[in-house]
Amino acid sequence: MRVPAAAALAMLAVRAGAVEPLDLSVDLRLVAADGRTSYLDGGLGKLRFDEDHDGLQIGRLRAAWDQPLGETMTVHLDASLWRADDHNAVDLTEAYLEYRPYPADGRRTRIRVGAFYAPVSLEHRAAGWTNPYLIGSSAINTWVGEELRTIGAEYDVEWLGTRSGRDFDIGMTAAVYGFNDPAGVLVAGRGLR
Repeated sequence: MRVPAAAALAMLAVRAGAVEPLDLSVDLRLVAADGRTSYLDGGLGKLRFDEDHDGLQIGRLRAAWDQPLGETMTVHLDASLWRADDHNAVDLTEAYLEYRPYPADGRRTRIRVGAFYAPVSLEHRAAGWTNPYLIGSSAINTWVGEELRTIGAEYDVEWLGTRSGRDFDIGMTAAVYGFNDPAGVLVAGRGLR
């Protein structure tokens, strides 16, 4: 007998009660749709849900775990469940190792290696590519979040000018990434709506 993915994540949440760095969130939605069959079910509909999915639905069930490895190194894992009836219900959306040494000489640096969201959005500022302002996302940010996850390395450096009496901070990010060959397929297939 196969345990549904939602139940598996719920059991993980119960077992992880003593684990401090675990971050859990759930987004439930009451759905009433009468559109065409959803593109997620192989149809031509533009919506995520169709008339077969009326009622209470999971918008997103997310679990993130940060495990410190000493004082300056952290392992980060982020998994999400979007639809319990999907063939691949739980997706690992981020998995990376982060090195963040102590600030020195007015500079703060960070190095990330693994799979992560590129820091390109002002809309999705919260953990797990979530939008703290609205329930939905703009078309361009939806596309970026679905197709442009990077697998690679990122180096951030920030000059902390406000800490030394200046009016501003300044920062720079450099990255090397790969394994993103299908980028653009979603836009070509469905277009920006």
